Amino acid sequence: RESGNMADALNVIKYAATKALQLLQNRVIHASLITPRRLIHQGTPVEYSEKSVVSSIPSTTLISEAKSLLSWVEDADSLNRGDPGSRASHVSLQESLLLDPSNVFAMEVLQMLDEL
Repeated sequence: RESGNMADALNVIKYAATKALQLLQNRVIHASLITPRRLIHQGTPVEYSEKSVVSSIPSTTLISEAKSLLSWVEDADSLNRGDPGSRASHVSLQESLLLDPSNVFAMEVLQMLDEL
């Protein structure tokens, strides 16, 4: 039953990591422009900015970490089932490193997978 508990835990973690990555990616894909607003202050219009700005976009570091976490969980799930690691996870980890070359977690997971 322990392996069943581990599989259940990995499924929950995989779902949460997948959802987190999807939410971050959606914020990048569906970023919106915020146009400048005029404020009438005591009869005088005041502009905050002359240029439109993009709404909050998650950092590439955050997306890289979410992507590498999901890859690690998927690999742990595969190993728990007795399957070898997939090439897809290697590609995902390499994409993660392209987003943030200083992602230590992605580098360590990739190195761990190469040693298996």
